[in-house]
Amino acid sequence: MTFSITHALHLPGPRYLAIADTVQRAINLSELLPGDRLPTHREMAQQLNVDVGTITRAYAELKRRGLIAGEVGRGSFIRHPKAEAPDTLGTAMGERFIDLSHNFPSSSPQNPELRDMAEALRGQFDLPSLMSFQADVGHALHRAEIARWLAGFGMDAAPADIVLTAGAQHALLLALQATTEAGDIVLAERHTYYGAISACSMLGRTIEGVDTDDQGLLPQALDAACRRTGSKVLYCMPTLQNPTTATMSRDRREAIVQVCKKHDVTIIEDDVYAFLLTEPLPTLWSYLPKQTLYISSLSKIVGPGLRVGFVATPRQWQGRIGAALRSTTLMAPALMVELSTRLMRDGVMARMASARREQARDRQRWARAILPPERAVTHPEAFHIWLKTGPSWSSTDFAAVARERGVGVAAGNLFSLDPARRENAVRICVSAASDQAALTTALGTLMELLTDGPLLGGALV
Repeated sequence: MTFSITHALHLPGPRYLAIADTVQRAINLSELLPGDRLPTHREMAQQLNVDVGTITRAYAELKRRGLIAGEVGRGSFIRHPKAEAPDTLGTAMGERFIDLSHNFPSSSPQNPELRDMAEALRGQFDLPSLMSFQADVGHALHRAEIARWLAGFGMDAAPADIVLTAGAQHALLLALQATTEAGDIVLAERHTYYGAISACSMLGRTIEGVDTDDQGLLPQALDAACRRTGSKVLYCMPTLQNPTTATMSRDRREAIVQVCKKHDVTIIEDDVYAFLLTEPLPTLWSYLPKQTLYISSLSKIVGPGLRVGFVATPRQWQGRIGAALRSTTLMAPALMVELSTRLMRDGVMARMASARREQARDRQRWARAILPPERAVTHPEAFHIWLKTGPSWSSTDFAAVARERGVGVAAGNLFSLDPARRENAVRICVSAASDQAALTTALGTLMELLTDGPLLGGALV
């Protein structure tokens, strides 16, 4: 178990809720697995230097969310997902559980691109070279191939600008380590990727939310936050934002860049979903390359098992990025990077990206036929949907009851940076469904919960 509860000390809001939210994030990130035992109330209180009553409230909240169970004389354990009712997805699909909480594409063994990838694995590799130490920022040939790949998305980055990493989460961690110090304030959308929240907590940075609309960050709100906090780093996702799917227009991107330029703010641009857009939008990097660290990866195209990411970084940050990389993984996984760049050269990666775009459009179309448009905030090319559960359902109750019914979704509180303004919503990752039948059944279950409300749905109220 690699989970660290001390992250909760850096989260806003009541301490018991911060502890519960931290445990829930760890479950969603698979840092805590079904059957894992949590520390006793007293052990947890000692770790966090809080009173036992706070831990008791936190564990009670986790039980209310359906995430843990207690056994007399043994302690508290992470619960296994249950899908036992006769009308659940499990019995309908012949499976135990359909998890729509993780934002990765479903992969079928019949996928022709995966067969192409398997063929590439049979090719000749210079294993002695690939299994040796590489330059911390990555091999020059690999960086050149990544630069060519990024050029297809309007990125004018030179190979020397590219640093290879073990995935986008690793790239984000390096960017935060390079551009901030302990205690610094990082600005972000008020609902933001929970991997960013986790990374800031682990590094001892404070992450504060900035108001948004359906195009993402509001320039005037960002300007006010910069003046109020003095923050010099902004983390944001301008394209198909996670979790809200908000996508900045060209005008909005230009306005955000102008605010950052005015306040000398460094931008950490997370662009892992850019490949899904049929019509690419300009990156923030393209407007302000000397103040932007651009992050992306290949996991959303191929799958989470391919841990290859990259950060295009201004030269002034490369030394610190390299030092942070050496202190974490020494270097990017060269064998995975070689496979990835080979797939790029052979055209397989482009075909896989095209297939993912088509997959996303199909799943969004299927979802639109089921979910009411006034509840489902989304984009026709997104991997996910931000579903508003309404005033009667809290996001944690809805997610917990959905889990009991055999459908995994991510509760909105996991993404919220403002406890006083938490939105009753859940993130549904439609890309994770194996096929139309699975997604249709899962969304049907969620619609039943929306229609029935908490009392009939089974929430503890």
